[in-house]
Amino acid sequence: MDDSVIRPVKLLFMIVLVGAVAVRIAHYPGPTRRIIPVIQDHSISVNLHTLEDLQILPGIGPVIAGRIVQQRLVNPFQLAQDFENRVRGIGPTFMLNYGQWLTFEESSNFSIVSSPLNPIQPDGLP
Repeated sequence: MDDSVIRPVKLLFMIVLVGAVAVRIAHYPGPTRRIIPVIQDHSISVNLHTLEDLQILPGIGPVIAGRIVQQRLVNPFQLAQDFENRVRGIGPTFMLNYGQWLTFEESSNFSIVSSPLNPIQPDGLP
C-alpha cells in the first residue's frame, strides 16, 4: 500500500480510538458510596472481637484477621510482642502505626457505627 493511503488510515484509527476512550471516561460512574466503620473508643481486643471487627483497622483484611483468630484459638495473645511474632503479616510497622488501638485482655469496651466514606475520624486515626 502507498504511504498516502496508510497515513490517513492511521489518523482515522487514532481518532476513533481516542474518541472511544473519551466516551468511556465520560460515562465512568465514579466511586461508589461505601459505608465504613469508625472506631468509637480507640481499642480492639485481639483476643475477643470477631473477624469483621478486626478488619476495621487498616492493614488487617480477611486473611490476616483469619490468622489472628486461628492463633488466638491456640493460645490467647498476652502482649504486643507475642501478637507480632505469632501473626504472619503483622510486623513492627503495623504495630508502630496501629498498635495503640489493640488490647490484649479478654474484654474491652468497643463499639462501631456505620458512617459514610471519609468520615471525621477520632483523633489520631488515619
